[in-house]
Amino acid sequence: MAKPNDGGYPRAAVLGAVLVVMIAALGGVLAPPRARAQSDVDISKIFWCKDGENGGQTADQCAEVRDLILQNCTACHTFVPIVKAQKTEQEWDATLGPHRSRLPDLSDDDYAKIRAYLVPHFNLQHPKPELPPELEKLGTGLPS
Repeated sequence: MAKPNDGGYPRAAVLGAVLVVMIAALGGVLAPPRARAQSDVDISKIFWCKDGENGGQTADQCAEVRDLILQNCTACHTFVPIVKAQKTEQEWDATLGPHRSRLPDLSDDDYAKIRAYLVPHFNLQHPKPELPPELEKLGTGLPS
């Protein structure tokens, strides 16, 4: 049986609690640069949703699809290649086709909504969003 300290708690419990607090505190410091950089970004400015400018989606539908993108696409890569690509509709179709098999749990309807979001938002008619330098350094992973 563990010997209690002066406060009546076993030393292992006290040390365990201290360790948990230290790990949590260091999480922000030790997080990978990609995770820290993404958390400092106002996603709603980059993945914007404005009625009448969302390819037929309302602002609420657009926000739901933005969440689908951030929950699914960023499981494999940052959102940087998505927002910096600025593709035509045909180029988005060429990109999204091979990606479909990477998200087998996503419904075809939700995948179609992602396409419906990307095509009107990240194309040649809209300027590339400005990102913090830490994210810009990550690049798009795409050929120049």
